[in-house]
Amino acid sequence: MATAKTAEPRRRPFGLVVLVVIIGFKAALLLLVLVGAYLPDTGPLHRMLAMPFALALSALDQPVVTAVGVALVSLLSIAALGLVAGDRRGWLLAMVLTGIFLLGEIWDFSQGDANQLWMVLDVITVFYLNQTDVQEVVRGVRVDRDDEGAPA
Repeated sequence: MATAKTAEPRRRPFGLVVLVVIIGFKAALLLLVLVGAYLPDTGPLHRMLAMPFALALSALDQPVVTAVGVALVSLLSIAALGLVAGDRRGWLLAMVLTGIFLLGEIWDFSQGDANQLWMVLDVITVFYLNQTDVQEVVRGVRVDRDDEGAPA
């Protein structure tokens, strides 16, 4: 009697879990910044959590900043959910958003207004977005490796 071999569910790689946690954390921090913008005297917490492009956005009206912030929180959440689902579009959205954030952080750094927390989170995000095991999950393609771990 032949038994059918059941396919094991694929485990999510560590890098993918880290990405989802970091992107979710960034969305939560951005939401805190938005809420803090409406609170009086948010002090050092608001400065620590200030999002990229802070100088450019501070020149805009409060409703515009809020709309941009809500859009970014939504896009970050969509990217995180896409990564959880192993969808390539979630990976692409995470990569584009991270690139935009890094561009803003480089601009802020050149103006003498760097935010190290966001920069570190985005550098870690780029590192894990480019890991082979994460890309295999979102592409749905398995790369065969030789004995040393290099792609065959």
